[in-house]
Amino acid sequence: MKSIARANGRGRVQSRIALFASLAVFPVISFLSCASAPQGAFAPDNPVVKDAYTADAAALVSGKTLYLYVGHDEASSRGKDYAMYEWLCYSTKDMKQWTAHGPVLKATDFKWASGNAWAGQVAERNGKFYYYAPVNMPRTGGMAIGVAVADSPEGPFRDAIGKPLITSDMTPYPGQPAWTWDDIDPTVFIDKGGQAWLYFGNSRLKYVKLNGDMTSVDVSGTPSGEVKDAIVGVDVPRVSGLGFTEAPWLHERNGTYYLSYAAGWEEQLAYCVSDS
Repeated sequence: MKSIARANGRGRVQSRIALFASLAVFPVISFLSCASAPQGAFAPDNPVVKDAYTADAAALVSGKTLYLYVGHDEASSRGKDYAMYEWLCYSTKDMKQWTAHGPVLKATDFKWASGNAWAGQVAERNGKFYYYAPVNMPRTGGMAIGVAVADSPEGPFRDAIGKPLITSDMTPYPGQPAWTWDDIDPTVFIDKGGQAWLYFGNSRLKYVKLNGDMTSVDVSGTPSGEVKDAIVGVDVPRVSGLGFTEAPWLHERNGTYYLSYAAGWEEQLAYCVSDS
């Protein structure tokens, strides 16, 4: 990937609290958590999420509606870490009035998973909606990426293939830190030619080409025919001395491809660009 690195400010971002911009070039929105409120429509002021503590916002524009998918943090006031078991959905038609749709997917909807509903993203294709979600996988002891499917952007989503799409034992890159969350934060980009790409990772960015069904990896170019050999590592340029950490998001504008992500620790927003 031929890239030009650029800084995008030096402001800190709270761990696992995201800023997002939709691929339809909607305004950037920041959101944090606040006190509880009834499910349903609520007032057009910030923060836009008012009925739960949330993180990891990912936006999808479908028709004339913007959908916001977030992880639900249920940690107690005395907790030292987040406790996330499900993903919530919110929608708006005017960026002012928001409607809460409640949980649309739980980590345990993946029967092979044990929890940790971390940052995921929904993609639309051929009238279906696909939720790419990182969850803990007992078999490997690490995070894995599952894919769920629904007929509506409001869910409910169900496990599409009955097994993980990506597992931590598929990505033993040399020099990569030996922690269990190196395969998280999936993001999907469908290019103008119709090819879908899945990017993901912590400390090392990786990607795979998805097949047209959106639920399997294209292994046609590998001699082994195995997913692990179809995963490609990306050397992301350092920005202001900071390397890639997590939370990739890819979009294209006027022939330029933009990769936005969290860099360094504590995390800061950065992006780099490429012509392909």
